[in-house]
Amino acid sequence: IEAGQESVSLLDFDLESDLVSLKRKILEDYPDAATRFEMELLLPFKPFKIRTDKAKLNEIIKKLIDNAFKFAESGPVKLKIEFKNDRIYGEIHDAGIGIEPGDCHVIFEPFRKLEKDAGKLYRGNGLGLSLSKAYVELLNGEINVNSRPGKGSVFSFNFPVKVLNPPAKVTI
Repeated sequence: IEAGQESVSLLDFDLESDLVSLKRKILEDYPDAATRFEMELLLPFKPFKIRTDKAKLNEIIKKLIDNAFKFAESGPVKLKIEFKNDRIYGEIHDAGIGIEPGDCHVIFEPFRKLEKDAGKLYRGNGLGLSLSKAYVELLNGEINVNSRPGKGSVFSFNFPVKVLNPPAKVTI
């Protein structure tokens, strides 16, 4: 990505079907997801066909959800996807350990890990959030985090998409 070799591969697909498939994969990957994982889709109509980079959208969501399960050993992990103003808005909520306000800006840097508890090591190499940020920015979007230590985090992202099947306007 940093070398400028990564590109966007646009694909036409039904967003809800794609996210339902992604949810199945999450339920397979995390044994306790059946009781902890929630998904909320706020789409204006069905099917909701869009054009964007499907692989990058899925990677962004998977990496943020992986992060949520990693740092929230219990409590809910929620994915919310909404479409408004020609953009996809995503939020991943967790009830994990949270992040100090002063550290929120550095967690998107490559190889950055904020393990302050020497007795607890979390898996990973510190690339998930930086890749998520790079993919969101490649899609002309933005990513943010809102977090409180001991309360959890909300990672949010948004980027523009093209809707392929808007409902016909009825005039009377």
